[in-house]
Amino acid sequence: MSFEELLDKACSVAGLPDMARIQLPSALSAETKMALLKLSPEEVGNELNAAIEAVNKGSVEPIDKLVRKQVGR
Repeated sequence: MSFEELLDKACSVAGLPDMARIQLPSALSAETKMALLKLSPEEVGNELNAAIEAVNKGSVEPIDKLVRKQVGR
């Protein structure tokens, strides 16, 4: 499965907005994308949703760094 396919499924499962689907590919590094490819669409959706929530609540860290932290747990 490609990252784009995984992202489509993850966004659908997590109910992420279309704008997130559009912006996330350019906001995530190649390293983060590779790490996400090891997870299920449900796990990716949860991780992305948590990172987006953190940003919405005022986090100043880039979304890439937030996702990488969560995947590294």
